[in-house]
Amino acid sequence: MDREFVFNDVTTWQGIAGRRILITGATNGIGLAAAKELSHRGAQLAIVARSRERADVAARQIGGQVDVLVADLASQASVRRLAAEALERYPRIDVLLNNAGAIYSRRQFTEDGIELTWAVNHLAPFLLTSLRRMASFFTALTSGCTIQLARPLSPVR
Repeated sequence: MDREFVFNDVTTWQGIAGRRILITGATNGIGLAAAKELSHRGAQLAIVARSRERADVAARQIGGQVDVLVADLASQASVRRLAAEALERYPRIDVLLNNAGAIYSRRQFTEDGIELTWAVNHLAPFLLTSLRRMASFFTALTSGCTIQLARPLSPVR
C-alpha cells in the first residue's frame, strides 16, 4: 500500500506569535536558544535569571522586546516573589517554560535547608507551577501549558 507522507514546514509555523512565555534559565544553553527562536516567531518573552547583568546580556542576544525578572530559584521565598511579580505584570501567561537547572559537584544546602540541586531542579519548578495565585494565569490545557525540561547536566559548581 502506497502512502504519501506530508510534513508540515515547522519553520513557517507562527502559532506562538503574540503569546506570553515565561522562561527560566534563558541566559545560556537551551533556554537562550529557545528564547531566541520564540522571539523570532513573535512571542512576548519574559525571562527569569538569577543575575540582572546576565539577563540584560541575554536580552540583547535574544533581540526584540524581552522582559526580565530576577529570581534565585534556590530560594523558595524568591520563587514566591517571582510568582507575585509575574502576577502584577502579566494578565496572562500562555506558556511557563521551566528550563533552569544545575548539578552542583559539592553537597550544598539552600537558606531553606534543602539540598541545592534538588531545590533548583525540582522544587522551584514545582512551586512556580503550582502556586495557586500563579495557576490563575494558566488557561485550560488547550490554550496554556507548562513545559518542564529534563536533561543530563554537567556539574557547574
